[in-house]
Amino acid sequence: MADIIVVARRSEERLQSVPLSITAVSNAQLSATTVTTGTDLQKLVPTLNVGVSIFGSSQQYSLRGVRTGVVTYFNEVPVSTSAADLQLWDLQSVQAIAGPQGTLFGRNSTGGAVLFVPQRPKDEFGGYVDGRIGSYNLREVTGVINVPIADVLKVRLGVQRTKRDALTKNISGPDMNTQDRTVVRASVLFEPNSWLSNYTVFLYSHRDERPLAQISGSDGVVVSCPTSIPSCVYGATYNEELLDQHARGIRTVSIPLDTRQYDEPWLLTNILSAQAGDITFKYIAGYGGNKQDQFTSQLSIALPVIVGDNESKSRQHTHELEILGSMRTAEQYSTTLAAG
Repeated sequence: MADIIVVARRSEERLQSVPLSITAVSNAQLSATTVTTGTDLQKLVPTLNVGVSIFGSSQQYSLRGVRTGVVTYFNEVPVSTSAADLQLWDLQSVQAIAGPQGTLFGRNSTGGAVLFVPQRPKDEFGGYVDGRIGSYNLREVTGVINVPIADVLKVRLGVQRTKRDALTKNISGPDMNTQDRTVVRASVLFEPNSWLSNYTVFLYSHRDERPLAQISGSDGVVVSCPTSIPSCVYGATYNEELLDQHARGIRTVSIPLDTRQYDEPWLLTNILSAQAGDITFKYIAGYGGNKQDQFTSQLSIALPVIVGDNESKSRQHTHELEILGSMRTAEQYSTTLAAG
């Protein structure tokens, strides 16, 4: 079995050599279990829980029941969960580090960190094409090519296209819970000599889908006024709508809205590393943003009880300087002198 390389201490090490509580999922495991979204990772990471927000495409990661302070990273740069969710392909590994096991990921990561590590450009020319088909006319194609332009310069390019018809029928509007995603990634590794390297990764994602609303009244329980405010507003009509939804089941809704979920996250990361003896200097920079637009009813009935219209634009930039090395004990130092 091949060793799993982790970066839990901000440098590449064998998993067996790291004195931290880490759950590492290799590329082979990700492929074998068909991990395509963050929620799929729950099957492989026992302490991980991923909640999906009904107010947008973002997800909420928690480790060991702790949600506050759990940060997702892509190529060692903090990234939004919506951007990470679209990049679960051509990865070297996914690593979950629970709890405040050190300060290497900063004070904002006291709850833990989930690291998404992309495949690096390799020395050999090659690539692959993967396809996936499924129910509801699911079609997905992933293509990756690795090009060693020179001994010192290597490039890896990839694209993934996913499309799927609606899972939920809407009797009074467009059908819901569709998939329509295009994801692109480009990596460049420049190593002019043995002590200097520069690793750049750019990712771009585009999602234009119809999200699924929360299914209302699925348990068949009707709550009357004043306990239920909608019952006070709509009276018997609200209760009738809930009972109708219960009779339809969870795969059919009635929402007279043209719902949408649009995301366009992108991220540029760069890691500059220089080796000076036993000391490594690293400068990690990240710059990215996202354009997001979501409009949907938060309930699955025809009454406008809660309608969400969320539109936002965001930008982020991060800079981090690291000095990594190891300190010898006095005994190790004296032994080295004696051997010399």
